[in-house]
Amino acid sequence: MVLWPTKKALQTWIKNHWKPKGDIDLHLRSKGFFTIVFTNIEGKDKVFEGGPYFYAAAGLYMRPWVINFVTERETFTSVPMWVRLYSLPLDY
Repeated sequence: MVLWPTKKALQTWIKNHWKPKGDIDLHLRSKGFFTIVFTNIEGKDKVFEGGPYFYAAAGLYMRPWVINFVTERETFTSVPMWVRLYSLPLDY
């Protein structure tokens, strides 16, 4: 069973982690997707330039909205991965 965050939980996470300028309009979609409409372009740019972002242990994979986006047809051929290598010299 897959559990997706609720709208309220995502709004709280966004408020606490992104601290967006202006208002946002959050829309939950199927398959764990969600769309955010920013009223402030600088706020949107700040979010896209920051990161990586994690909700609990799950990575948030973000990209600008594209016309005719349908979650049911969306497939992933690659995903970003972050790795921590402890004690690795800074030269590397």
